[in-house]
Amino acid sequence: MKILVTGGSGFIGTWLIRRLLNKWKDIVNFDLINFPERSSGINGIRGDVRDYKQVKTASRGMDIIFHLAALPAKTRAGKKIIEVNVRGTENVLRAGIENKIKKVIYVSSSAVFGIPKKLPINKFTPINPIDIYGKSKAEAEMVCQNYRNKGLNVIIMRPCPVIGPERLGVFGILFDWIYNNRNIFIIGSGLNKLEFVHVSDFCNACILALERANNVTFEIGGGGFSTLKEDLASLIKHAQKSSKIISLNKMFARITLFILDFIRLSPLTRFHYLTYSEDFYCDDYAQEALGYYPSYDNKKALAESYDWYVSNLDKVKNILSSAQKNFNQMALRMLKYPMFTNRKYL
Repeated sequence: MKILVTGGSGFIGTWLIRRLLNKWKDIVNFDLINFPERSSGINGIRGDVRDYKQVKTASRGMDIIFHLAALPAKTRAGKKIIEVNVRGTENVLRAGIENKIKKVIYVSSSAVFGIPKKLPINKFTPINPIDIYGKSKAEAEMVCQNYRNKGLNVIIMRPCPVIGPERLGVFGILFDWIYNNRNIFIIGSGLNKLEFVHVSDFCNACILALERANNVTFEIGGGGFSTLKEDLASLIKHAQKSSKIISLNKMFARITLFILDFIRLSPLTRFHYLTYSEDFYCDDYAQEALGYYPSYDNKKALAESYDWYVSNLDKVKNILSSAQKNFNQMALRMLKYPMFTNRKYL
């Protein structure tokens, strides 16, 4: 089987290609940057999903396409996010029809749901994105449905927030605070239930979908979760650090983060600061339909990710952006102002 992976040089894409190589040997990575590892089993094609001719050429002769190429909200690329995430997806699906691809597995996001009114999230949960990234993924899903109607076999995968070794972003900030024995700031009480999924589990779900599903949409969660407070307390204990969990006033924290986001000083996106204080978890349909049984709960996933961070500090400190560093400093100063914090440890 010949498999094309778009965006295979990214965090999830890298993990997925490694996993695919355990079963298949003819893997092609289509990306603007090179795959981070050298392997005789990977053929790399430099290309942009916005260029239909490039996508059509790269997918010619393929059996399967995993479509991961996308711009995340943290890039703050504005309309370019729509160009890449929506038009790029349409190019991949159009090429899928033209080249008679057997199956396209599209990696969407749980961000399409915004802040759900009812939980767990399932196939009946209304699409209601709250940021441009979520909107771009929702629009791309509509394109997927249009191509399903044209006869293309398209599977949509909506993961909960994905975590694992090599993942930084907002998790990099968290790990930095814990490693340096700084207090951890959370929006709200921390009593909300927030589900993550380990990248290894998500890749397993993608491969199971390739092998066992057709024209279906899945919400993919992890192997278990507690409250955000409990999961973070477990991580602090694992790290053997003295950090305290500090609750920030939800309203004022959101206002502050909105301002920092507006002036491009916060690595937290609108989705992060509006949803990470709310309950957010999905149902077990994928387990029933695919035989998907995740190996990592939130606590284990966070612990493994933190251990990778500590083992790769030299690499990590060069990756963390100046915006993240500025955010760290601003967040630490927030405790001086009573309106931002409940002044109690959780």
